[in-house]
Amino acid sequence: MASVCERIPRSWWAALLVASLMAVAMPLAAQAPSASASGVHPADSLPAASSEPTPARTTAAQPTVLPSASADSTAKTRTSTIPVLNAWLGAAPDNVRRETPRETLSGFIDAAREQDFARAAHYLNLSRLQPGEQRKLGPQLAHQLFEVLENQVWFDLDAVNDDPNGGLDKAAAVRELQVAAVPIKGGTQGIRLTRVADATGRQVWVFSVSTVDAIRDLHKRYGPPEFLESVPSWMKERPVVGLDPWQWFGLGLLLGACWAIGLIVQKLAGGMVRALIKRRGAGPDPKLTRALESPTGWLTGLVLLLATLPGVRLQAPAEQLLTRLIYIAIIFSVMRAAVRLINHGAALFEKHAIASIDEDLKRRAIATQVTMLRRIGVVLVVIVGVAVALMQFPVVRTVGWSLLGSAGIVGAIIGFAAQKTFANLFAGIVISITQPIRIGDTVVVEKEWGQIEEIGTTHVVVKLWDLRRLVLPIVFFLDQPFQNWTRTDAEVVGIVQLHVDYRVDVELVRQELDKILKDEPLWNGKTGALIVEELHTETVGLRISLSAADAGKLWDLRCKVREKMLAFLQQGSHRLPVRRVESLTVDGTRKVDGPQ
Repeated sequence: MASVCERIPRSWWAALLVASLMAVAMPLAAQAPSASASGVHPADSLPAASSEPTPARTTAAQPTVLPSASADSTAKTRTSTIPVLNAWLGAAPDNVRRETPRETLSGFIDAAREQDFARAAHYLNLSRLQPGEQRKLGPQLAHQLFEVLENQVWFDLDAVNDDPNGGLDKAAAVRELQVAAVPIKGGTQGIRLTRVADATGRQVWVFSVSTVDAIRDLHKRYGPPEFLESVPSWMKERPVVGLDPWQWFGLGLLLGACWAIGLIVQKLAGGMVRALIKRRGAGPDPKLTRALESPTGWLTGLVLLLATLPGVRLQAPAEQLLTRLIYIAIIFSVMRAAVRLINHGAALFEKHAIASIDEDLKRRAIATQVTMLRRIGVVLVVIVGVAVALMQFPVVRTVGWSLLGSAGIVGAIIGFAAQKTFANLFAGIVISITQPIRIGDTVVVEKEWGQIEEIGTTHVVVKLWDLRRLVLPIVFFLDQPFQNWTRTDAEVVGIVQLHVDYRVDVELVRQELDKILKDEPLWNGKTGALIVEELHTETVGLRISLSAADAGKLWDLRCKVREKMLAFLQQGSHRLPVRRVESLTVDGTRKVDGPQ
């Protein structure tokens, strides 16, 4: 009994709660039939197939099914209403295809290009418009959306999904897809397609509600400018190579203005730098300053053009192409400035380094290293610049990734085809470090005597004694033997050979040599000796050793000593060699013809 009494308060509270709920529900139930009978039904959202919630409209008089006059209809049965996609636009034409995202996108673009914006409006989800506004504002929104897409998006329709379910495979089902993104302040605005049910209950793809809501703001930013209303019609209706005449005119004005501003900046910057150098009395090399003036002007004009190009409101393909060309021009301008910096920096370093060194050997070594490193740096800058410029085009970028994917085969083919080129390139790097040859070295190569005139990245030019040029691949000097007369020292020693008679006074000839060398400026004073080298049957072989500062001076010195020694030997008949003939007389005595 006590347990029953304890439960009474709980039951009382439960009964009170049930009575309150019934009191609230009964008025609502009484109002529902009247609303149905009056034909007014709330259309707060599209059918469940839509993934985008749509707020309730203030008035939503949708088509309804009225009760029939039969006895069955007088029963307590109420008709249900089905909200219809864009019901107040009217029935969609037969040529409106919206089963897949690709069909919707291509169908919208085709209808807009044909100026049939009433048909294009059927590709929009106009659920947030008042029923009376759908037929009026739908074509306008379609027109504005097309102008935004035409100016800002370049569609590759083959890349758009063509699956009715919107998934990457047949098993996947997607309710919404983003087909493009338009930049806006603070981020991007996605151009989305959503899957909803049409009047027949069939699932179709249309531009989403969020995209339709953003059309007006996007059109203010990317639509045609307002001044077009005052432009003659012939400048808007007769495109030339894809652009209207007013766009060509605006693009020409923009190019001219950017070029003029770049030129002004170039002159002002160059003048200010030169004035600063003149005032301080020291600073950058004036030649380097003049060399960098032109790239500075070009970069200024190109960057300004890139920033102001959207103001011309070009179509997306044209603006994208021009943007890539501007990027390529900027890359080549930077590359040009880098090459000039390398060239002038190398020349300046070589000038100051050589000026502080008196020894010719070290000067030539520094000149060789600077020349090789300068050329290698220029080649690397050019290769990187061209590669970055080509990467601006998606086709080239795709090819590059494909080549990387098959790097084994491609690497083998390229390596086999360009093995000599790469061998010469790396040989140039090795020679710049180890320096078996230097610019100005005297060499004997391929049985030719000459001097190293130029060391390139792939070849070496040898200036021969008769002013001919012998061009050899640089790898030759790593693979083949050659003579370098100035490898460790520019000083060289040469010989002059004389054949004199046995009656000559060798000591007298040696004294004459000393007299000749004493007054000869080509002789460096180190080596000057005369020795008897050989004794032949009829002559005595004398050898004169001479030294000079370099091979060129040695050649001239040898010629002069040979000429003066000949004049000395001709002064005495007993010094020149003669032929002696021995014969027998009739009485058996010997007779020698010639000097005794």
